[in-house]
Amino acid sequence: MSTITICVVITHFNQRQFLDTCIRSLAAQVRLPDEIIIVDDCSSNPPSYSELADLVNAPLLLISSRENSGGPAFPRNLGIAASTSSHAVFLDCDDILMPYTLKVMELVWENNPYAIAYGDQISWDPLHNKLSLQYARRFNRLNKLNINYTYQEFLACGNQIFLSGTGGPVQIFLLNTFDELQRWEDYDLWLRLACFGYAFEHTNYTHSLYRLSQASRSGTRAARHQGCKDIKRKYFAQDPPWKWPFWYWRQRFI
Repeated sequence: MSTITICVVITHFNQRQFLDTCIRSLAAQVRLPDEIIIVDDCSSNPPSYSELADLVNAPLLLISSRENSGGPAFPRNLGIAASTSSHAVFLDCDDILMPYTLKVMELVWENNPYAIAYGDQISWDPLHNKLSLQYARRFNRLNKLNINYTYQEFLACGNQIFLSGTGGPVQIFLLNTFDELQRWEDYDLWLRLACFGYAFEHTNYTHSLYRLSQASRSGTRAARHQGCKDIKRKYFAQDPPWKWPFWYWRQRFI
């Protein structure tokens, strides 16, 4: 019997119309979550526990912030701190998990409980009703080119580890929190964990459906560019070759 317990941490801010679908995707999991934590970042229309509790057969905790933090880093850290599970999976409130996601991640953790598990992603553009499959970066792809690649160098080719559907041991995220002052806080965390030598394991499955949005909680375009410069300065002695495809730049900057 598996000793792995899984918490799904969902951050929410003014997207109540998507939250029910997000939670129902957890109710449809082949392997149900042991715990769901929703952190509302002071929405103008916050969800209530009674509205959400009946949507999924799993313990649910709703945490409401008294003031908006200005980004998703603080709510994610708050959710992790409240978790009682061994492992946590991150999910944005307007995204959904594929039905087998938690099961395949559990299989990874049964083999290596300290791994950061991640997968591919389907991107949905509701404005044009268009779906596209986005492949996460796999270490073994670069490994075929250069066996001496480190995971830090691997990530230098672009942040294609998707936040929704990525997870790992709760203790790792308690020791290495999302930087609440850093733009692109997820990319910053993956690089930090890579520098510390944590293992990243791709499951070879598509983990999530990501909803493209015209809104951004990352701030202005200038602020996002500055975040990119800060990350380069922090982790790389020389500017790495940014080989992100157009879809990635579009959702980041347009």
